[in-house]
Amino acid sequence: MLSELLFRAVLRYRFQPLVDGWLTDLTSATTSAYLYAAFSVVVVWAVCQVLARRGIVVRV
Repeated sequence: MLSELLFRAVLRYRFQPLVDGWLTDLTSATTSAYLYAAFSVVVVWAVCQVLARRGIVVRV
């Protein structure tokens, strides 16, 4: 849930439909939904890693 909220904050309304549409074109709608969720978790993890390198600890 938190990863989805943060990921949407990064992509906003302009890029989320483009990414979702691109994934759906490459795969099925079901696979796209799983991949989008996994990608959002990876993005949040990466953001937390960047913040950790700067000394900011994020507990999820």
